[in-house]
Amino acid sequence: MAQDMEVSRETIAWVSQRNPTPLPADLETALAAQAKEKARIVTGILSQDDPDLAGAVATVMPLLRRITEPFKERMQAIREEQRTGQLTPKGVHQRLAALQEQLQQVQEDQVFGPVERRLQAAEQKYESFLSPPTLTPKHRETATAVAAELQHLAPSHGLPRVAEVLRDAAKANEFGTVSALLPFLKSKIETKGSEWYGSDEAFAMVRRMEDAAVSWQRPVGEARLQIVKDLQWKLSQLRQASVETHGDFENHSYVRMTGGDGQVINDFARGQLRNDYRDSNHG
Repeated sequence: MAQDMEVSRETIAWVSQRNPTPLPADLETALAAQAKEKARIVTGILSQDDPDLAGAVATVMPLLRRITEPFKERMQAIREEQRTGQLTPKGVHQRLAALQEQLQQVQEDQVFGPVERRLQAAEQKYESFLSPPTLTPKHRETATAVAAELQHLAPSHGLPRVAEVLRDAAKANEFGTVSALLPFLKSKIETKGSEWYGSDEAFAMVRRMEDAAVSWQRPVGEARLQIVKDLQWKLSQLRQASVETHGDFENHSYVRMTGGDGQVINDFARGQLRNDYRDSNHG
């Protein structure tokens, strides 16, 4: 009799396990709508140039030309004095060297330094876009309460509860509680001795939570940082060209180099950001 009762319990448990609690019917709809809205925001932002970066690029060459032209005229006057015998070769060398050093300092103070600081400010701004969201006490309190429920639930019944949290977050576009719940769920998956250990379904839910919790700021920040890094490198090229040519930078290969499309590669030399920044970062 006792053996029959035990078999009956196992049968009931087996049947129950094959009838898990269903996931929220509107989970997929909510996640799809949230993902679509996030993509819309990212595409809208990245389809336009960052005005501060574009402004920095547009102003560099006009400023360099305005600053450099008087120095070039003075250098030419010194060479003319050498040609007419008013200056010795040594005197010409000394005066040109002093003038070139002064030119580099003025360019650094009025062009390269300020633009470099603008790029650094943009870099800091977009690096902050990659930071995880700040969790409030309310987020943690709610996540702790849900985690307490999971202590008494098998994955087949606990994951739908987690899915409810994810659905509600997607509808509200507020993922603080989801982010706070993730460590609890990961810990259950990693801890031996329970039904949650190594659960494929639980791990898939973690991935969905992580993907949904990524705000529009992350892809925007990553794309913009790529542009900033590229501009920092190109600014250093332009600075080097100016130093090597003593101000006659417009004929330097760094400045005149073109790509396969015939466009000048250095954004500062061209005076505008490349179109492919936008083309490669959205759509």
